[in-house]
Amino acid sequence: IKPITYISPSSFLIWKTCQMKTYLTRLADNPFIPMKQSSAMALGTIVDAGLKNHINRGKDPRLTLTMLLKKHFNYTGDDRDKLLKQGEEIVKGYIQFGYMGKIIDRVSALDLQLFKYHKTRNGHVIPILGIIDAVIDFNTPFDWKTKGFFSNQASFTPGYTGHMSYESSLNKVSYEWAVQMLMYSWLLGNVKDHKFAMDQILPNNRVASFASTIDEDFEIQLELDLEQMWEQIHGRNYRFAYIDKPEPSMNLCNKYGTLCEAAAYCDEFKIWMEKK
Repeated sequence: IKPITYISPSSFLIWKTCQMKTYLTRLADNPFIPMKQSSAMALGTIVDAGLKNHINRGKDPRLTLTMLLKKHFNYTGDDRDKLLKQGEEIVKGYIQFGYMGKIIDRVSALDLQLFKYHKTRNGHVIPILGIIDAVIDFNTPFDWKTKGFFSNQASFTPGYTGHMSYESSLNKVSYEWAVQMLMYSWLLGNVKDHKFAMDQILPNNRVASFASTIDEDFEIQLELDLEQMWEQIHGRNYRFAYIDKPEPSMNLCNKYGTLCEAAAYCDEFKIWMEKK
């Protein structure tokens, strides 16, 4: 068993979706398996890097396009060069159509890695680590999301509002987004009145802005889930019998067209494949 020393938004979402994957990739006595980037994930990484590089304007050598891609981009598909070119064009469009101008003077940090011991309402202490794409107004996490570049139909995620208007709860728009941004808000030291902002970029230079708060009951439930996860996985307390067995499906095991990296070790997946 390999001890886990912190929880990140991505590791929590993996555990929430499939506890077996957390066990097989992080805790079982298996060789380390790096997480594969799908084409969609890789394009998002390229766009993030390009936008951060533009905001940075060479001031911080760690935030140049080359360094950011080296840190975050590990895609090895045959269309790698095509994705890099596509990402470059998306960044150009975002800038040329004026979307960057709405936030660039408000950015106070980029690609910010933070670690914090978060104390829950029940008094539990959970170590949290995250990398925040951007921080605006000194305490508001900001993120870019790409969507629709690998499908015939591309529409905005329901729930977006006017730019920077805090009118809806992020957890009513997307569970995954709400988890990510709330944990980022904790890392920035916010204890209440959490605010979040993001731009969703679609083909043909279309951008929807999401700017919202979070419901308190969602925050309470997330803390309870994190307490359960930490109790289950930290140190050497993990027991195989505690794992919720997965229900294999294409959406779970082959999400975004990328086979789960734990599939080779997962008996439930093998049984499912034999029945297909």
